[in-house]
Amino acid sequence: MSTQLRKLVELRKTQLINKLLQAGIYKSSEKQLYELSVSELEKECQVINHANK
Repeated sequence: MSTQLRKLVELRKTQLINKLLQAGIYKSSEKQLYELSVSELEKECQVINHANK
């Protein structure tokens, strides 16, 4: 993976974690947020977005 792509992935991961933290979510299924993949974090964000509608 290129350095630029890796930085973008880490940036996206940080953004998703911050969004979840603001919603009061600190863990997911016994895992800390930083342990989750980007796709897992996106799924968690979809759940909170759906719940807020």
